[in-house]
Amino acid sequence: METQKIIYALQGHSNHVLSLAVFESQGLVCLAIGCCHGMIKLWNIEEQRSKESIYLASGYSNGTIELWNVENKRLIATLQDHSKRITLLAVFDSQGSTYLASGSKDKAIKLWNVENKRLIATLQGHSSIITSLVAFEEQGFTYFVSGSNDNVIKVWNVEKQKMVGALEGYSKRILSLAIFDSQGSTCLASVSGDNIIKLWNIVESQLMKSLKKDTSGCASSLALFERKGSTCLVGGTSSGTIK
Repeated sequence: METQKIIYALQGHSNHVLSLAVFESQGLVCLAIGCCHGMIKLWNIEEQRSKESIYLASGYSNGTIELWNVENKRLIATLQDHSKRITLLAVFDSQGSTYLASGSKDKAIKLWNVENKRLIATLQGHSSIITSLVAFEEQGFTYFVSGSNDNVIKVWNVEKQKMVGALEGYSKRILSLAIFDSQGSTCLASVSGDNIIKLWNIVESQLMKSLKKDTSGCASSLALFERKGSTCLVGGTSSGTIK
């Protein structure tokens, strides 16, 4: 994030890029991409080549969530409690356990314990469809941040199962969120339908900077990773390009 320059673009998508996730595998930085045509593509960011996935959580239009082991192609569990289609999923660890947060067109966020496949809590607070979820840890607590079609970003405490903050300032729906570290502070990158990327100090709920994206497709998803000592931002667009 220091230079705020495009490093390279990944081509090969013929439809909207809906979601991005950065992870490490065998010492390599990898990028998982979900597309509107139903295909999941995995890239080695350093070498820009496709790689294989191992685990997958999938959500469906009937509100059902399925957990899969992709390596052996087995269904691990089916989770059902949402009343409308699933719009996004986020997996995170908290105090030694793995959790799944799910957002839906029913405006609710649900927390699941992945290990015992049980629903922990249903969180209400947004007035429209949930569009993005990311998690982070701060001072011994686990939080997650949610974006919605109501143009508002909300911060939630997982242990207390309640909303603890809200970030406002967008005029259109929130499309994607990504957590990153900046000089020891937990920060958030967000993008909305107005094609503006905002960088926030999430702990202090302060806006640090606004970045106006170019016009080559609306930015629809964000992910961040460390590269040679710098924090890099990856953006997926409606034109199918990743920058």
